[in-house]
This record gives sequence, C-alpha cells and structure tokens, in this order.
Amino acid sequence: MAAESKIEGEAPERGGSPGGQEAASGGTAAATELAEDVQKFLEHLLSKTNVAEDAFIQQHMDSQMYIPLCILAAHNAIAKLRAPVSIDTLLAAAQRSEALVVDAEKMLIRPNFKNRRNTLILHDLPEGVQEEELRELFKQSKEYGNLCTLKPDVNRTAYVSFNTDESAQAAALWLRSQKLRGSFIHCAMKSDYAARSFFPAAPPGTSPALTAMSGGSWQTSGQSWPPSPWTGPHNWPAGGLAAGAQPTRGGPR
Repeated sequence: MAAESKIEGEAPERGGSPGGQEAASGGTAAATELAEDVQKFLEHLLSKTNVAEDAFIQQHMDSQMYIPLCILAAHNAIAKLRAPVSIDTLLAAAQRSEALVVDAEKMLIRPNFKNRRNTLILHDLPEGVQEEELRELFKQSKEYGNLCTLKPDVNRTAYVSFNTDESAQAAALWLRSQKLRGSFIHCAMKSDYAARSFFPAAPPGTSPALTAMSGGSWQTSGQSWPPSPWTGPHNWPAGGLAAGAQPTRGGPR
C-alpha cells in the first residue's frame, strides 16, 4: 500500500500542469494573432490607396519610398491595435508580408510596388503623323483590344499604353516587323516608377528633418505627432533624418 501511495502521490515528470500548458498555448495564440493584425495594419498603411492620401506617410518617406519603423510606430492608427506594439514586432510583421520590402539593418520598410511597363514610346515617326493613322496601324495587331491610349507627341514621338505589361511587350515585338509610310517603326518601353506616382520632385534643401518640440512631441516638415516610446533623442541622433541618421531599436532607458 505504501508503494501504491508513493506512486499515486508522484508529480508528473513531463508536460507540466494542464493550467500551465493552457496559459502558454493562449499566450502563443495571442502573439500570433497580434502579429497578423500588425501585418495587415502595415500592408494597409503602405497600400497604394493609403499612401496616395496619407500626408503623414508621404512626408516621411524617402525618394525610394522607405520609411523608418520608429516613424510608423508613432502613426495615430497604431493606437487602434489591441496591444502595445514594439519596433521588433513591427519588424517581424513586415518580414512576414510579401507586400512589403524590409531593410532590417536600417530598420526601414517600403511598399512592394511593381514598376509598370505597359507604355511604348514610338520615335522617329514620319513627320506630321496623326493619331488616326497610328490607330489604323495598331488595328492590325492582336493586342489592339488591349490598347488604352494613343497620343502623338512632339519631336515625332507617340505614347501608346496597354492594359498590361505583357500586352505592351507583345506589341513591341510585333512592331519590329511593321512599317509606316515605308519606314520601319522604332519603339522603346517606358517605365513608370511607383515613387513618381505619389511624390513630386523635392526642391533642393527640403529633406525632412526631425526636430524636437515642447512636451516631448516631434515635428517633421511642419507636421507634428505625439510623443512615442519609439521616437525621440534615444532613437534619433542630433543630425536627424536629414543628416542621414538611422533609427535604433529600443525605448527610453
């Protein structure tokens, strides 16, 4: 009986208590759910629609559309998430997404917009060529149904846009064997860089610089935002963004 009592009284050797296992499982599930929420939040914040309308995002992106994670952490939309979000959580969530490009070393992210190549530039065209004459030419192409716009321009050039990149490429190959008024047609592919769709060229000397304001808030290019544990002097050296300073991880110490 003593032996039986000893066996019955022994604590489990592996696995821990059921309550501990449930708590660990619940914590993992909550962390995974938060990471998914943060990923969706970042993808929305850096979507084409939001970038085109969000002045905060536009003012803090560089010419390649990169934005520091510490700046995103200060966005007022972050407060809508159910739990505090650290820089490391933002970084991990961004690395999960195919819609974002991450520079982990500099703690920067940008949207993964593809540069469109759906426009052809026709050059060295016959003098005085008109849109209708060019349109009659393209009616012979299998890609005519995908043609969007056709605009003659100065210096004997014209711009021809298609619905897709593939249609533009197919039309370019077809044009190699075509003639207009007895002369072969020369064309090139035009690249529409995503950044140009959102930002005008910045005048010299207008790079955004971080400056401190009273009350712990910060300002860039005339726009301010509230204090954040991820912004401030512990993350930004005196030179600020304009001097090429990069954010560092962590909060106040």
